[in-house]
Amino acid sequence: MSILFFLLFIVILVVFVIRLPAIRGNQGEANVAMRLNALPKSEYAVFNDLLIQNAQYSSQIDHVVVSKYGIFVIETKNYKGWIYGGEYSEHWTQNIWGNKYQLYNPILQNKGHVKALKSYLGISGFPFIPVVVFSSRAGIRVNVRDNDVLYYSELTEFIKSKKVVLLSNDDVGFVIEMLQKLPKYKNKDNIRHIEQVEYRKIQNQMAVSNGRCPKCGGSLILRNGTYGRFYGCSNYPKCKFTTN
Repeated sequence: MSILFFLLFIVILVVFVIRLPAIRGNQGEANVAMRLNALPKSEYAVFNDLLIQNAQYSSQIDHVVVSKYGIFVIETKNYKGWIYGGEYSEHWTQNIWGNKYQLYNPILQNKGHVKALKSYLGISGFPFIPVVVFSSRAGIRVNVRDNDVLYYSELTEFIKSKKVVLLSNDDVGFVIEMLQKLPKYKNKDNIRHIEQVEYRKIQNQMAVSNGRCPKCGGSLILRNGTYGRFYGCSNYPKCKFTTN
C-alpha cells in the first residue's frame, strides 16, 4: 500500500511541475485583471481572456481595455529573473541565476493579437495601444523605443495617463458590443490555440533553418550589432525580423 501511495505522490508531483508555468501565468493574469477592474467603470470597459478564431488561426488575448482614449491590448507575463531582448527580435532571453531560457518576443505576440482584433472588428483605423506587462519578479532589460513594456504596478497609471480623446461614444459602444459577442473561453479552444501557436513556431524555425525570413520570405544575412552578431532580414528596414 505504501508503494501505491508513493507512486501516486510521484504522479501528482509530475503533473504539478508540468502545470506550474500555466498556473503562474493564470496568477499573473488574475493579478492584472484585478488592477484593471479598479479603473473607473464610467470611462473604461475591461475584458479578460478573449479568444478570437477564424479559419486559419486563433488568438488568445489576456486583456483588452476599451475607452475613448484608445483600445489597450495587454499581454501579461509572470516571469522571474532578468529579461533581455530587442524590440524586433524573434526571441528574448530569460536569465535566472545564469541559466538562460528563450521566450517568444511578447511584443511580436501582442502585434498578432492587435491584428486579430482589427480583423474581427473589421476596422483598421481605430487607435490600438499594445502593452506588455511583467511582474515585479522580473528585471526588464529590453531595448524598446516604439512599444510599451511595463511592470504590473505601472499599468493602470499608464492607461490613465492617456487623455487625448480618440474615439467617439458610438465607436466605443461598437467595440464593446463586438467584444461582448465573443464566445466564452473554453479549455478545448485553449488547446487548439496552443497547438496552432506551436505549429506556427515550427514553421518559423523551418524557415530560419533554411536561411529564409519567416515574416516576409527574404534572405537572412549575418550582421554585427551592439550586442553581438545576429541574422537580419535582407528586406530591412521594411522587414525588421532578427534572430540569433
